[in-house]
Amino acid sequence: MDPKELMSSSQRWMRQGLAAFTRNDGSQDFAVHHVGVAMEHLLKAYLASLHPVHIVEEKHWDSLLHATGHADRTKTPRSRTKTIGLSVAFDRVKRLIPKISVTSQEFELVRTARDGVAHVGYHDQGEVRAVLTTAIRLAIPVLAEIEQLHDVDNWALIYWSDYSQLRDDLVNEHTTELRLAVTAKITRARSAFRERVVWTAAEQRKAMIEAIGAHNPYPFAVEHEQRADSCPACEGRGWLHGPVTIDWRNDDGEGGGPFVTFYPDGYECAVCSLSLGSEELEILQLDSPIELVDVDPTEWLEPDEDIYRDR
Repeated sequence: MDPKELMSSSQRWMRQGLAAFTRNDGSQDFAVHHVGVAMEHLLKAYLASLHPVHIVEEKHWDSLLHATGHADRTKTPRSRTKTIGLSVAFDRVKRLIPKISVTSQEFELVRTARDGVAHVGYHDQGEVRAVLTTAIRLAIPVLAEIEQLHDVDNWALIYWSDYSQLRDDLVNEHTTELRLAVTAKITRARSAFRERVVWTAAEQRKAMIEAIGAHNPYPFAVEHEQRADSCPACEGRGWLHGPVTIDWRNDDGEGGGPFVTFYPDGYECAVCSLSLGSEELEILQLDSPIELVDVDPTEWLEPDEDIYRDR
């Protein structure tokens, strides 16, 4: 019933839940279940910070003894302590923190989704975003109160870690599904990158990133161009790819004639495995046409058949 242990546990479950949400592999049941567990531990961390007795079953004597510092007088180990459930924990915390805007009806989504997965392997797939959004809306003020109680100012930062942008996008009601999907992809890629380089020394890390980034994972296609560009998810450089066209400037005496324009419609990064399509590039403003000043337009021009046949 140590508040710090509960905080640490909540963080691990929350990270695993949000990580499951970013995966496009049917892991949404893990997302709602793990986030629900994370919220129970976070709510209990706050209550236990006030006093451990606030999270135990009031009619279970041994649990009360554990909570009040008399474990030596109990007949059961600490691991068998009986505590309150998620709904009761929410009701108690909501009474103590007026800033919480989540209603009991809204929070019921979190509880039923978690319990549905835990007990019958089912949850409403149409409510996944609502479940995560509600949990995060609740977690933000609770974390702030815990920081005040323990006189620390970085628990929330550590708690969300790589998932800060995903947290912000989930609680922003104006975030589109496409924007959320892009954030999920970047979050997943950033996590994969850190796992790959976390134990690598600085010099080796730089060399490794450059070597992997030099590989273009997109196969060369006729009438397509590839250009290296900084990755929005990691320290490496990925590859924009897309078609090219020949455009013409009006001949006004100078600067007229053909030029080559590259229209990015995809992005691949071998360093972190980020892959983006045309609509996702638009969200990140990476879809702007690029004039290829280093390319000879004549290499892309179709031969004039009349000139070719001397007609």
